[in-house]
Amino acid sequence: MSTIHGAAVGAPHPWHEQQPALFAIETLRGIGQVDLQAKLVTGVFITAALFSAGWKPGVFGLLGAATATATAMALGVERRRIYMGLEGYCGALIGIAAVTYLGLHLSSWLVAIAAGSVVGTLTALLPGAPASLITSGIYGYNAVLVMIALGATFLAPTAVNMLYAVLAAAFSTAITAALANFFAPFGGHTLTWPFNVTTWAFLAAIPVFAAITKPQPTEEGAT
Repeated sequence: MSTIHGAAVGAPHPWHEQQPALFAIETLRGIGQVDLQAKLVTGVFITAALFSAGWKPGVFGLLGAATATATAMALGVERRRIYMGLEGYCGALIGIAAVTYLGLHLSSWLVAIAAGSVVGTLTALLPGAPASLITSGIYGYNAVLVMIALGATFLAPTAVNMLYAVLAAAFSTAITAALANFFAPFGGHTLTWPFNVTTWAFLAAIPVFAAITKPQPTEEGAT
């Protein structure tokens, strides 16, 4: 008799293997994957921490993870990846960052997302990266996150800063390929390591480059 998650087909499934409970668990696991953990309890604790910081980070973190998870389901992504929360953490990060840093300035985010996707795809396509990995978005999502961070969050909206962000997005794509090869023998995954490494590196370099500027603090932020 065939089984799904250890339960016989046709037999009643436990509550946690039925919708909508399963979707809720997968969403929380997506939040847990922010800390590289697929455990449900990790997602619960991180969600609780977000709500302790305010209702907006909590709500938009959950909405981001749920939207990314539902999108992956609609696109037919491998079920195990969804079950482990691997398709939800980027959405959670985007939701949290949107409400925390930008106050949901949607136009800036849309430009950054579109630019990051194009830069990541072209950077992988031109050197001849595997087409299957490009079409699946493996070489794009870190570039998108970098563009959001540098092109729409931490730097002032100038032409020079945008070029700096584009360079960083392209760099993150190369780092994605490098880390994928590094982790492959251990069965590991790059996840958002390229985004973290690239963003911190390019932010750390800002004091050296006089033309790269950060946003001026608002009167509200200065008080």
